[in-house]
Amino acid sequence: MADRSLIFITDTEELKDKELYEKALGLIDAGRRERVLKVRHEGSGRQMVAVGVLLQYAVREYVKGGRQGACDEAEQVSMSDIIGELHAESGNANSSGYECSEGSRVNTPKSAGRETEARRASGQPYLPDYPDIYISLSHSGARAMCGISNAPIGVDIQEHSERREVMDIAKRFFHEEEVAYLESISDPEHRRMEFYRLWCLHEAYVKNTGNGLSEGFKDVTFLDAVKGDGKLSDNKAVHLIDSIPGYSAAVVTG
Repeated sequence: MADRSLIFITDTEELKDKELYEKALGLIDAGRRERVLKVRHEGSGRQMVAVGVLLQYAVREYVKGGRQGACDEAEQVSMSDIIGELHAESGNANSSGYECSEGSRVNTPKSAGRETEARRASGQPYLPDYPDIYISLSHSGARAMCGISNAPIGVDIQEHSERREVMDIAKRFFHEEEVAYLESISDPEHRRMEFYRLWCLHEAYVKNTGNGLSEGFKDVTFLDAVKGDGKLSDNKAVHLIDSIPGYSAAVVTG
């Protein structure tokens, strides 16, 4: 069976609207809401709320069918629009749609607000009640991202930062071939962009496999993916998303 994946990205800054933020809080599950309320930094809180709402929306869209989706395409959705849709469903059905929280598998509709999130020994979050659909979440800066698939999936999004010394990080974590590639780029902005594309690929791969840093960033190279989408030696599909100015994003499935 071919992989079926949906990828969604949203702007978290819309949640600066207090009324919209309160509606969003009512749509995420109890465990996530509790964690959000303990966060002091408003930007981090918006990220956590946005990714929780985005996940509920992604599950609804995936379970109801009709969308085929592709790993190399991301749909940018409005946070206010999806909150409006989910909130309307909550009022009509006395439910917030699909209960979701950060994890790796979900499937059927449930009433919202019940904590079901757990973590595997690998650290991967998952939903024990839903065995057949995989999800992955990420947020950075003013963006949140969700991937949902019938195959293992990892997604990552990163805001480009000029404050980071990218070569210092690359030499510490990246494969030697990737370091050599970055060093060969003379233009600083181009080098920074390629660094973030590589970083997203590594992070998405770690989320996909669940092996974390114990496997080591230096053990896998993504140069072929940076130069053009391909497959890794373990038959995982690798995709880059470059459609958002100032951000890089990546998806690994299989």
